[in-house]
Amino acid sequence: MEAALGETDAQGGPIFASFMDAPERDDDDALRGDPARARTVGRVRRLMDTMMKAHDRRLIAVHQDVVCRLPARSYGTMEFDMSEPRRQALVNAGQAAMHAHLATRQDLRP
Repeated sequence: MEAALGETDAQGGPIFASFMDAPERDDDDALRGDPARARTVGRVRRLMDTMMKAHDRRLIAVHQDVVCRLPARSYGTMEFDMSEPRRQALVNAGQAAMHAHLATRQDLRP
């Protein structure tokens, strides 16, 4: 990660990463009426999830100390049409996880 981002950001601050822990999910209800489209969308989602997970796991293994795991088990990586309450729950959980992570970072203390 340092090769891509450097050991610090452009202003000299430390770097960190976040990881959204999300399992694969079923196709959307809207696609259930069109089996061919649902299969295609499902395959694309699974392919994207697989590629993203493999890439994420490699980076996480090397940089565990700078990764904040975001609790998002029921959220899909391609879920762009979530309701406002669902989105807000994700944002709140992410903020809580980031606060907890930042509290453990020794490199961020003055």
